[in-house]
Amino acid sequence: GSDVTCDEIQPDFVTLTDGFYQIGNAKELNWFAVWILAIISAGDRRMDVERLISALAEIKRLHRKDPVGLFDHEYIDPDVTMTPEAAFVAGKESVPLEKSLGRIAGEFVMSYPPGIPILAPGERVTPDILEHIQYTKAKGCFMTGPLDMAIDNLQVVR
Repeated sequence: GSDVTCDEIQPDFVTLTDGFYQIGNAKELNWFAVWILAIISAGDRRMDVERLISALAEIKRLHRKDPVGLFDHEYIDPDVTMTPEAAFVAGKESVPLEKSLGRIAGEFVMSYPPGIPILAPGERVTPDILEHIQYTKAKGCFMTGPLDMAIDNLQVVR
């Protein structure tokens, strides 16, 4: 057993599991968790570990944001109506984002970080997906995947 514990520092902030420190939680950090791998060996002193934990706590204190208005869930269950390959090679048309509701996507839409698709070819555009795309655009996230990088328009299957 390890004598390293974070319980007395801030148990809701830094947890140590299998050698990983998790900072915050997904709701607090808006749809992704931040992980830091701290490699600690027998040569490290307890004071060094405590300094690391203190530094992480200070980072949180300085950069914590009010969670009000943050996206309230991490995963949107996709409505897959075509295979990605079939949607990718199908005839497509560009429609304004707000008019894509109910249509089948012909391209990827991803926000970075974390780079996980919000929408993939073959998935139906749902109200939750539209809300997530609009939310990430409004927050200034770097968006990748679509032909229209401003994501004012979306390629959908004809």
